[in-house]
Amino acid sequence: MSQARTKRRNNLRAGIFVSISIVLGLGVFTILTDAWSKLTTSVSMYSVTFNVSEGIGTLSSGSKVRLGGVLVGDVISVTPRAESDGPTSFIDVSFQLDSQYSLYTNATICSRAGLLGSTGWLAISDVGSGKIATEQDILIGSTETMVAQLLGRDAQVNISKSLAALRKIS
Repeated sequence: MSQARTKRRNNLRAGIFVSISIVLGLGVFTILTDAWSKLTTSVSMYSVTFNVSEGIGTLSSGSKVRLGGVLVGDVISVTPRAESDGPTSFIDVSFQLDSQYSLYTNATICSRAGLLGSTGWLAISDVGSGKIATEQDILIGSTETMVAQLLGRDAQVNISKSLAALRKIS
């Protein structure tokens, strides 16, 4: 009789231990992956297109979206646009943005890349004004090289013109 009671008591303790361990494990998982905020935060989907000639650097699915340097979303997909009547000339990027931020159809969105092969990100430097963008609107993006990020867009244009002139000379 006492062995059966001891066995039941040990089974009860083991069950409580396993239950508490599972709850604590889920709590740690939720905290480390920020799953709770991902489940409770509503997002808006947007699409931006880039010229293949400019490229998108190291931007890929899972890259971050930054608004003035602050992390506000994630890139969902990066897909070259297949065109049946000619060569592929555009790259479509879908991204999600925290719904508390609104983008307009003339927003300034750039693809940026860090030093030494780090993952790229989408940088929104101006949300725009006028008509609010929806999921159906395709925004126009541009790519900023490291020169543009360090020295400014004017310096990049001047350097590009100089290099083009040197190519013509040689």
